[in-house]
Amino acid sequence: MRSPPSLPTTVGRAERGDNLFRGHSVASELAGRATRWRAVALAVGHPDLHPDHEALLDDMVVCSLAADPHIWPLKVTRIVAAFGRVVPAIATGMLCTAGGFMGWGTYAPAARFLVDLREAADPAAKLEAWLETTRHIPGFGVAFRGEDERAIAFRRCATDRGATTGAHWQALELAEARLRPRGAPPNIAALSAAVLLDVGFSPAQIDALGPVLLLPNYLANAVEGAAQAPELLRRLPADALDDRTPPPRESPRAGGRDR
Repeated sequence: MRSPPSLPTTVGRAERGDNLFRGHSVASELAGRATRWRAVALAVGHPDLHPDHEALLDDMVVCSLAADPHIWPLKVTRIVAAFGRVVPAIATGMLCTAGGFMGWGTYAPAARFLVDLREAADPAAKLEAWLETTRHIPGFGVAFRGEDERAIAFRRCATDRGATTGAHWQALELAEARLRPRGAPPNIAALSAAVLLDVGFSPAQIDALGPVLLLPNYLANAVEGAAQAPELLRRLPADALDDRTPPPRESPRAGGRDR
C-alpha cells in the first residue's frame, strides 16, 4: 500500500522541552525577547519586523478603533453575541467583511491597487485608465461623511514616525491627488496598506493581518453583546411576522386510511 503524501510545513514543530515557530526556538530565541507583533509577523511569513514598524502597527490598531454598533458588520456581531457567546460573534462579524467593500476585506485590494500603481511604467496614465473603467478604487471613499477620521489620525501618526516617504505611500499620494477632487479621499485601509507594504508585507500577508488590526472593534461589541444578551436581538416580535406557509397536510397512513 502506498503511503499517503505528506504535507510540508514551516509553521512549527513540537519538540521535547521546546516548540519551534517558523524555524525559531520559542524557549531560547523568542521567549522574553520577541513582541506580539513579531510573532504575528512571523505567523504571516514576514521574516523580521523592526521595533519602529511595530509602533506603526500599534498606531494602526488604535486609530482603527471605531466600535459603534450601528456600523453594519458590528450589527451582525451584536446579533450573534445576543445568544451569549463571544467567539462566534467575533468570527461571524469578521466573515461578513471578508472580500467586502468595508472592514478588513478592503485592506488587501487596496494593497494590490497600490502595488500595481507603483509598478506601472506610467502610474498617472494607469490611474486614468482605471478611472475610465471602474467606479470604485479600493481604499478610497468614505461612507456618509467627507473624511475618514481614522485616516486623519493615522496619517498624523505615520507622519510623526517618518513613514510617509516610502514608494507605496508615494503611490497613495498620487492616487489621492486625483481621487480626492472626485469625492473619494483615502480611508484607513489605503493608508494602512501603504505603510504595511513599505515595511515589507505583501498583499496576501496584509489580507491575513486585517482581522488582527481590527479585532478590538469586534471584540468590544461581542463582549458587551454577550453580556447583555438582549431578547430583542434573539427573536423577532410576533407582529413583525407574516406566516404564509401552507397548512400541514394530513397523512393518509397516520389517519389509518389506505392511499
